[in-house]
Amino acid sequence: MEQLYREHWHVVCGYLVRRTCDPHLAEDLAQETLVKATRAMLGRRGESPAVPSRRSRPP
Repeated sequence: MEQLYREHWHVVCGYLVRRTCDPHLAEDLAQETLVKATRAMLGRRGESPAVPSRRSRPP
């Protein structure tokens, strides 16, 4: 699931910065979005949702 973050963090965060005009809020929303997406994907596969922490997010 770290790949999900690496591949989509900048796109999701960039979109949210443009929508909110607040980089800090955009990062929080992007984090929540990717956590929910990860949990949903893992839930479908019956796996435990081990979601990366904010500290492991790509720069």
